[in-house]
Amino acid sequence: MAWDTDLLNDQKQAASHIGSHARLLAGPGTGKTLTLTRRIVYLINEQDVSPDEILVLSFTRAAIHELREKVKSELEPQGKRLPRISTLHSFALRQLLRNSEIISALPRPLRIADDWEERWIIQEDLKQSLGIEKIREVQEKFNLLSADWQTLVENFRDSRFLGAWREHREIYEYTLRAELVYQLKRALEREPDFKLESNFKYILVDEYQDLNCCDLAVIKTLGERSEVFCAGDDDQSIYGFRFAYPEGIRRFN
Repeated sequence: MAWDTDLLNDQKQAASHIGSHARLLAGPGTGKTLTLTRRIVYLINEQDVSPDEILVLSFTRAAIHELREKVKSELEPQGKRLPRISTLHSFALRQLLRNSEIISALPRPLRIADDWEERWIIQEDLKQSLGIEKIREVQEKFNLLSADWQTLVENFRDSRFLGAWREHREIYEYTLRAELVYQLKRALEREPDFKLESNFKYILVDEYQDLNCCDLAVIKTLGERSEVFCAGDDDQSIYGFRFAYPEGIRRFN
């Protein structure tokens, strides 16, 4: 099947864009996922881009699963390999693990607290030790931190909570999933020997409106060496609890 089969003119224009960062801003039911899928096919089949040079990211596992299945249905019948298609957190973890020996800011070995441990040990311990009444208050503080670690950790007003969490983290030697993206950004900026798994030339980001400020910052850092193509709908952001920043897609250059 040709990359532009059944595409509308606007979808063809978006899928075949080359030469600069680009933003695909469109409402529900307009074919964003189809356009992203065909863009990947276009890059591989028409531009001879290696799958190893393409990175596809989104915040949710559901979005990644749908996109991966659609890309697989297009490329596998042609005997073509799939590019890296991953959630942003999974991608960050993969890169940190590859470079763990040169990263001093994280416990070694790198161990991510799972959902049960985070909810029933870390959050409960902090709730009890700090005398916080509701577990939701602890969760809100972590969501605030995860939105922009670089800025908020330095200016976080609740120094008592921050100090208790840092002490708890040091004792139990874990890393939170929420901090993975920030740690990737920090490593890219501060570790000259840090190497990504591939020299990505094209980065596609789906559901861009769901990213928070820290997520956007790492995409910007990656975009310094790659061509970024973001897609989303600024009216469809549903992750306000984790401080998703739909203004990011509105201001995308």
